[in-house]
Amino acid sequence: FPIGVWAQNPPDSSLAKYIAAGINVFVNIPPGPPAAADLAALSKTTMTTWCNQNAISLNPTMNSSVKGYHLASEPDNKTFVANPLFPTVKICTPIDTIINRYKRVKAADPTRPVYLGFGQGAAEGSWYGRGPRTGHNEDYPLYAAGADILAFDIYPMNIIPASSDNATTKAYKLKCAQMPWRVADGVDSVRKYVDYKKPVICNIECTNYNSNAACLLTPEIVKAEVWMALVHGARGIEYFVHILTPFNARGLLVDSAMTASVTANNALIKSLAPVLNTQSVGNGFTKTLSNTAVPVDAMLKRLDGYTYLFAVGMRSGATTATFTLRDFIGDRSIEVIGENRTIQSVNGVFTDDFVGYGVHLYKVSTLPTAIENVMSENKKLKINKTAIAGEFAFESDENIEKIEVYSMSGKCIFTRNINSAKGVIQLNNAVDKLLLIKAILKNKVALRKIVR
Repeated sequence: FPIGVWAQNPPDSSLAKYIAAGINVFVNIPPGPPAAADLAALSKTTMTTWCNQNAISLNPTMNSSVKGYHLASEPDNKTFVANPLFPTVKICTPIDTIINRYKRVKAADPTRPVYLGFGQGAAEGSWYGRGPRTGHNEDYPLYAAGADILAFDIYPMNIIPASSDNATTKAYKLKCAQMPWRVADGVDSVRKYVDYKKPVICNIECTNYNSNAACLLTPEIVKAEVWMALVHGARGIEYFVHILTPFNARGLLVDSAMTASVTANNALIKSLAPVLNTQSVGNGFTKTLSNTAVPVDAMLKRLDGYTYLFAVGMRSGATTATFTLRDFIGDRSIEVIGENRTIQSVNGVFTDDFVGYGVHLYKVSTLPTAIENVMSENKKLKINKTAIAGEFAFESDENIEKIEVYSMSGKCIFTRNINSAKGVIQLNNAVDKLLLIKAILKNKVALRKIVR
């Protein structure tokens, strides 16, 4: 699972510190195309890179750490000099320029993905840094055709209104300033721009980069921004670690409290990477809130016999969330990952408190604790072997929506939408002799043990 850092130099002594902090990708090695020393330093470690393409990063004797190519950063901003005779006249990088550059990079190496990073306009269309293209969100799907991995940056806690702001700048800042949930909005927008077909990386602020006393960024908010992005579908995280005033390219590393928090959260992400890399379940839960002014966004995933619900408070206030997990019956003990506590649920229903952009990550066995009690829920579910090896016939007095089959260790080995009261399933590829069949009906779940 990509956990990146922006624009750092591999030969620097900070490389080991970033690895210790859980970073696994250097994005865009400055000041431009990588040197041999850069890739040599990375090749001795577990760190990888998405760097600019050149003869060195294409050299198979040097590029073992190169996992992708960095094409451009913020081409959607007004930074491109169209005419060298007028260097102060700048426009957004023409879309054709990006597409043609992408084609050249892919022609040179079709095996590695190409990364393209957008600016703030991808998250908020009123971003004035796009000049005449401000508000032209139709540009983004066209730009996105020039990359395999899309990223974007918006650093809302570092957006600070100033008395000197003109009307355009003020209007933009009022929509974003000190609003960490705008990173989630950005993920939603960029995923839409790529038609949900390409991975989206979310850049995350972790420094008060202008040393502005009005910036209220804390380790807790950084963690919340990360999980807001992940819950909304980001497929990787990239930290902006610089301090611009006074300049320090490794600003994160001089803040011990922030570094410790980022390190712990990165370790959590790494431990959950197999889960995060699975498809989310769209209808796996519902929720209600005691205070609707504090939304709680969440996503549900399932892997190896466990259900995971990742949730984050989207505002700074307090609320109590009541979650209902679909198709859960009986009493369950839910682990709150990383918090050294558990919550009891009854028929899939449980509550928890969210305060100040709180993040809670839940894990519960998909299989009930007391299987025998649940098996009596539908006594008319019949499952029998047929004459064909590995085939089982099922029949119920009610329509069966879905059948899942688990090993007794809790690993799901088979799943199929049924929408019928009877039929057959083929389990010839199962390894275990003893299996658990879970039939999901409209208002209940039925379980049966079978011997293959």
